[in-house]
Formats: sequence, structure tokens, C-alpha cells
Amino acid sequence: MDINEIKMRCNRLNNDLRIALSTMDKKDSVFFIKNQIKELQDLCPHKINEMYDFSNDNECPYCGKKFSH
Repeated sequence: MDINEIKMRCNRLNNDLRIALSTMDKKDSVFFIKNQIKELQDLCPHKINEMYDFSNDNECPYCGKKFSH
């Protein structure tokens, strides 16, 4: 999975999460979506190449992972 596919899937999952939260979905869907987002964040390299490494920033623009420095 390349970085563009990760970005598109994260955007779709975040949208699904907003919908589940706005409808106050009490099923396991919120938990399931959050776990899928975390899995994608683990797969994301957080960089395009050696010149564009986003792990030094506050957040990855592709997967949305927040970095603590």
C-alpha cells in the first residue's frame, strides 16, 4: 500500500468515524474504525523520501498520526 492509498483510506475512515459519532452509534463500529485508523498509521512511513520526513512535524499529513516531541 503506497502513501496515497493510505491517505485516501484514512480520509474515508475519518469520515466514517464522524458519521458513527454523530449518530451516537453504540455498536462496536467506532472502536473498529479507530483500530483500522491506528493500523494504517502503523503502516504509514510518514515520509515521501529522505528530504520529506514528516516524523519531525507535529502530525503526518497523510495518516494524521500525531507525534510527540
